[in-house]
Amino acid sequence: METNNTPRKPKDFLTFMVEKANAPDTPHAPPLGNQDTKEIEILTNKLKKGFGRL
Repeated sequence: METNNTPRKPKDFLTFMVEKANAPDTPHAPPLGNQDTKEIEILTNKLKKGFGRL
């Protein structure tokens, strides 16, 4: 089993972000119930602008 400390190049940025989000040990991630909807919307828009059209 691979640990989070194992250096590896992710297949692509989106896969990397999904793996990070699904990782069980992410102490920096806030609890889902406490997230601000507006903040999520802003971050989503930034991601969309960053990715452009895939």
